[in-house]
Amino acid sequence: MSCSLLWRKRPSDHTTAPWPARPLSARLCQLLVVQVLPFDQLWVADLTYLRLRSSFVFVAVMLDAFSRRCIGWSLMTQLQAEIVIEALAMAPRRRRPRPGLIHHSDQGVQYACREYNELLSQHGIRPSMSRAGMPYDNALCERLIRTLKVRGGLRARVR
Repeated sequence: MSCSLLWRKRPSDHTTAPWPARPLSARLCQLLVVQVLPFDQLWVADLTYLRLRSSFVFVAVMLDAFSRRCIGWSLMTQLQAEIVIEALAMAPRRRRPRPGLIHHSDQGVQYACREYNELLSQHGIRPSMSRAGMPYDNALCERLIRTLKVRGGLRARVR
């Protein structure tokens, strides 16, 4: 009889798929070494899914890094660029940032699309993207998503 003392790592689902045809934005954000910035100097964004009984709901969130306040969000049943565009459109209406604000996200196709980057340009927001294997840049959003899923018990309550 054999006994294994190692647990197998569960396969994880990924909502980030880099788009090789689109050049990446510069990595302007390094949250591990960033000094404390005032309001509306750095916004971080991410997207994830919530598992329902028979399907998924996708959630896009945007946070102000200083206040850690959620300033934009969107829910959709399909993973399309509109989900992050809707969250981004909400944020400037709520905060009215000055030009030069940095918007940091992962390398997802949704954040690299033309419409999203045009909306960033319209508001004078500079895009920034994490490099592959650098999840710490976006740790604030990752933490909010973890809190929603685990501590908030959304997996058990969402139907």
